Amino acid sequence: MARYSLHAIGSDRPGIVARVTGVLAELGCNLEDSRMSILYGQFAITLIVEADDALGLHAIDEAFALVRSEFSLTVVLHPLPETLVPMVVAENVMVSVHGADRPGERAAGLWHLPDRQRSQARRDLGSVQARKRTAAS
Repeated sequence: MARYSLHAIGSDRPGIVARVTGVLAELGCNLEDSRMSILYGQFAITLIVEADDALGLHAIDEAFALVRSEFSLTVVLHPLPETLVPMVVAENVMVSVHGADRPGERAAGLWHLPDRQRSQARRDLGSVQARKRTAAS
């Protein structure tokens, strides 16, 4: 079995998820993981899809022609390497911060995390702050 990442982006409208997953079901594909979000009226979906090797990327891509035109979606497929190892969800941590953005506020909340996760979070925050500084330049 081959695995692909499928990314679809377009204006949010009812029925997008049903049509995208319907095409995959018709092809006999299996959904292994998914993420969806709406940002400023734009719908984005990322799926990890398992498909029969005989089907191939080109056939899957062609099957989305009608969905692309019907919903004005950009649909992109990428093959995933066979050696890709799924992440272990139990070791992931998500931190949500709500409220006004104030310097140092996120970093101050990191003391709640275990040492290993706190170190990773600091590295992640550092790269975000560096990108902000670069963008502001």
